[in-house]
Amino acid sequence: MTEAYLEVLDLGYFEAPFAFEGLADENVWKRPAPGLLSVGELAGHIAYLSSLITL
Repeated sequence: MTEAYLEVLDLGYFEAPFAFEGLADENVWKRPAPGLLSVGELAGHIAYLSSLITL
């Protein structure tokens, strides 16, 4: 089970940069609509939660 979790986690880290591909720096923190998170905020939440899970 641990091995499967680590494989999925590794895949997520591999795919994360694609969310920023072609995205202008000023749009990383721009929210697409009120009540929705920006790409930068989503990445921050994912990184934080991943760090808690892997501890």
